[in-house]
Amino acid sequence: MLLVQGDVFLHSVDTIPESATLLKPNPTGHVLAEGEATGHYHLIPKRFATVTKLYEDHGKIYLAVFRAVELIHPEHATVVVPIGNYEVGRVREFDPFTEEIRRVED
Repeated sequence: MLLVQGDVFLHSVDTIPESATLLKPNPTGHVLAEGEATGHYHLIPKRFATVTKLYEDHGKIYLAVFRAVELIHPEHATVVVPIGNYEVGRVREFDPFTEEIRRVED
């Protein structure tokens, strides 16, 4: 399963690596990605902190969801994330003029 919200996507995975480190939520919840252009962020609100866990492993971010939660962003529609394990990624684009691949930023 693939869920997309702006420049962030959640790709379902069978398991989260055992070597992954648990990350603590900040006061607002779990920030999955910060927007470089607007300063906004993709957030699992703090009210869902007891039913989610965020991990990092070798530069990759993983999200474990134990009950359906909301992924919010001020400029995008709210996405409901079902129960499961996810790798968090950033959408990339190819610029044919510079021949470079770069992350999409909102």
